[in-house]
Amino acid sequence: MIDVILGYLALAAARAAGRAVDRRFDGGLDALLGRIGRKFHRDSARDLARDPSLNRQKEIAGAVAHQAQQDPQFRRDLSAIISGLDRLGGRNEITNVVGVYARHEGRGNINIGDVQNVLSPNDPSRAPPWVKVMIAVGMLGALIGIAIIVIPVINYPGGLSALRDPTRLPNFKTGISIFLGSFGLLFIAQIFTMLKNHD
Repeated sequence: MIDVILGYLALAAARAAGRAVDRRFDGGLDALLGRIGRKFHRDSARDLARDPSLNRQKEIAGAVAHQAQQDPQFRRDLSAIISGLDRLGGRNEITNVVGVYARHEGRGNINIGDVQNVLSPNDPSRAPPWVKVMIAVGMLGALIGIAIIVIPVINYPGGLSALRDPTRLPNFKTGISIFLGSFGLLFIAQIFTMLKNHD
């Protein structure tokens, strides 16, 4: 059960972080977080919103799975909620939104493993708009810089074999400057993204 719980907690964390999750799953995810919260006398939704890291999700999932083994009613409640989410296509939503691989194993049980890219520190989705603009400008600038460098080299008379000093080509140094400046912009944006995702 822990893998299934982890998958839905990852989906709930993605929703809390602002990722686009189908609204059909709101009720089921709220019910899951609410039932877990009542069991542990905590606000699970607030916990995930404050710390949506994969380690936190694993910590909650492990504690929930342990309690489900000890408390049959709690286990039945979770199974009912998870079954409802499954009927709505929750496993596919986990795959689409969170990047979690889901597959069927044995009597219809689904093992969710290989959790990847779950609110990665490098994920720009939670970054401020101005950081996203920096990323877009940096990527565009890098492409322009590469084009300025590469196109004259490709079109050089006699081909690459005749090219002895590429730095003497028109705008070569300009292309290098644009590329390095854009790379620096992307690096700064990445630092801000990581800092934001660790808040």
